[in-house]
Amino acid sequence: MTKLWKLLGALVLLAACTPPKVVSPVPTPTAAQSPLVVRQVTTLPAVTPVAGTAVIKGQVSADTLKWTGENIYIYAAPFSSIQGDQEGFYMLEPTIHPKTTVNPDGAFQFTQVPPGAYVLVVGPTPEEAVAIQESGHAKVFRVADSQVLDIGKVSLK
Repeated sequence: MTKLWKLLGALVLLAACTPPKVVSPVPTPTAAQSPLVVRQVTTLPAVTPVAGTAVIKGQVSADTLKWTGENIYIYAAPFSSIQGDQEGFYMLEPTIHPKTTVNPDGAFQFTQVPPGAYVLVVGPTPEEAVAIQESGHAKVFRVADSQVLDIGKVSLK
């Protein structure tokens, strides 16, 4: 009987010396997973333009977005030529011009834009928005009927 008590005492002592097992609700990365995930990339679905419209898609470099913690929108402001194709003006009227949301990774996609020339303007509100530029001037994007225009990755700097 004393041997049984000694054995039971040894087991209790060993159990007291073993650190408790902590179970985390957060999964532990495995060798197959990357230990650092900086930003999840959003994949936009492929879209076929509706007859009489076009699609404009691309990505705004997220590190050039100066607004944090706000929803960011991109507007397609129609461009009107004055002299040739290079000179003209655009005017943004957010209640009637195409608008879409910029995803956290900077991806965006307009799905039903009328054919024409546009300046893309990015910001949380129309008043704070900034035009995508090239060589210090607002860049003009032209789309034709049934075209899918991928402008690639652009910077706001």
